[in-house]
Amino acid sequence: KDLFGFGSKLLISGLYARILNEIYNLVIGKTYSASNLGYYTRSNQIAEVSAGTVNSIMQQVTYPILASLQNDKEQLVSVFNRLIKMTAFFIFPAMTLLALLADPFIRFFLTNKWEPAIILLEWLCFARIFTPISSINMNILNAVGRSDLFLKVDLSKAPLIIIVLIITIPMGLKAIVIGNVITSTIAFLINTYMPGKLFGYGAIKQLKDMIPVFLATGLMAVSVYVSISFTESLILKLILGSLVGIIIYGIISHFLKIEETKEIKNVL
Repeated sequence: KDLFGFGSKLLISGLYARILNEIYNLVIGKTYSASNLGYYTRSNQIAEVSAGTVNSIMQQVTYPILASLQNDKEQLVSVFNRLIKMTAFFIFPAMTLLALLADPFIRFFLTNKWEPAIILLEWLCFARIFTPISSINMNILNAVGRSDLFLKVDLSKAPLIIIVLIITIPMGLKAIVIGNVITSTIAFLINTYMPGKLFGYGAIKQLKDMIPVFLATGLMAVSVYVSISFTESLILKLILGSLVGIIIYGIISHFLKIEETKEIKNVL
């Protein structure tokens, strides 16, 4: 009885999230051909391997950490801040690198018959880039026992997702995926509203803390794009692009004195 009020809201939110996740498959399958649904499903699965894995880990790890600090607001906000920055440090370059290597990745592992999935994967990488960070913003609400706010914030995004989906359906599969990028970005801003109101660490401060990571990721992207343009070999593109991306990102992060590089060095 004591936990029902808290848990029931999470149950509703979980069911709602699952329905929204599946609505894209239902709409695409109903509106377009089975092959188009296959291209979307496969590209979405690949994007989820990176973002979904990180998101799952962050949800399991951050909740007990944040919950243990719910009575110490100053320490809670400090840890929340570090979790956001550390997650951005890994997820932004990872998803950007996957988007850059989407063409050789799909052609090499799935063959050329899956070529239409390339552009979808490129956009879906950016649609998932804020997902783990959004999860941390939502997790802190649960950690302080405010599953009611968690549910309200989650439900508030439904009209946006449905409206954008209705607008993009007649425009084609690519438009639907681009619409997904737009909704996920706006969803991030919505998800940060309550943490900003309750703890003073909302969207503006979070994005400001991510500026060095944005810069490092951008320079990495340019380096990878240039490096893979010198070869036609798919396997060389994958190997060279990955190595250049990791090395350049590490070097730039070091020169920009991004705090997370020091933490990683200490762990190693």
